[in-house]
Amino acid sequence: MHKLLERQLRKHFAEKLDAVMVDERFQKFCQSVDQAYSAHDDDRELLERSLELSSRELNEKNHDLQRAQYLAETANKAKSTFLANMSHEMRTPLNAIIGYSELILEEIEELSHEEISVELDKIRTSGNHLLGLINNVLDLAKIESGHMEVNWETVELGILGKEICTILQPIALKNRNRLV
Repeated sequence: MHKLLERQLRKHFAEKLDAVMVDERFQKFCQSVDQAYSAHDDDRELLERSLELSSRELNEKNHDLQRAQYLAETANKAKSTFLANMSHEMRTPLNAIIGYSELILEEIEELSHEEISVELDKIRTSGNHLLGLINNVLDLAKIESGHMEVNWETVELGILGKEICTILQPIALKNRNRLV
């Protein structure tokens, strides 16, 4: 008989317990109680082992997630550093190209060389476009890091359309297409 049950029975029925213990029905009852307690103990042990394994697996997954988060944050910092360095390295010579083309364009316009003026204007427009692309990439990095402020601007669609055509015209001609 299970020890806890036997203690309870002795506590309440001390003098009658020995006589009752001889009864066959009581013996069967005690055996079924023992089997139930034994099965319960086995189930409890299985549950404890399962819980221990689940807890261990959860701790391992948590560790893996923390490691992945650390690696992602490290990669994001490396990306931000790269973009900051790239912006300086690309903007400086690009601004010089744009500045020189503007200076030459001003000089040429005074000398009325229309054809050269148009080509220099294409250089300046393409340089400004490239600078805009670089600025867009850097702006995306700022948005990702939460450091971006939105500035609304008014643009003239005619000028914007002309700049788009100037940029796309060489690509279209290269592919034997024409802009309409």
